[in-house]
Amino acid sequence: MGEMLRNVIIAVVILAVAGGLLVWYAKQAGGQPPPYHPAPVKPPSASSPVNAAGADIVQKDKAGAIVWRLKVAGSITGSEQAGAIQANDITFQTAAVKAGKAWSAKAASAYVSYGTSRITFTKGVKAQATDGTFSFTADRANYQMDTRKIIGEGNVKMTFPAGKATAERITVDTTRGEVRVHGIKGAYNF
Repeated sequence: MGEMLRNVIIAVVILAVAGGLLVWYAKQAGGQPPPYHPAPVKPPSASSPVNAAGADIVQKDKAGAIVWRLKVAGSITGSEQAGAIQANDITFQTAAVKAGKAWSAKAASAYVSYGTSRITFTKGVKAQATDGTFSFTADRANYQMDTRKIIGEGNVKMTFPAGKATAERITVDTTRGEVRVHGIKGAYNF
């Protein structure tokens, strides 16, 4: 009988301690039960692409000034997760910065990649200073969002006040107002 009494006392002590802990926890939680946390839901592996026709995509700097604008007259397909947009029948324009001029470009196709900070123009690329002093055509061109340079490559044909020229590559620094030509072909009088 002594052993049974000892077991009952131990059980009562354990229940009293457990009850005391429950009362203490309830007071700590403000009398509320512990919050419910549902099991996390695994996001889909890729977001669905967005397909549309016609768009106006604007990139602004930290002060809210427009850096560039891409107007899409044709179709546009993009994925937020991929950070990329494919657009057809586009017009692109940079803002004038300090010593540089504003530039515009037209192309049948453009690919915007925020991951690489590049816009690639293809199929009938024509770029020009908006004041009309300089223009070029190329097989393809890239706009570098970070440096604000336009680089034309492949069958580059330039027109400027002193005449016309062809080259392998052209780099337009829109912030400095500089044009660099690489692999100029032919002899030209300036």
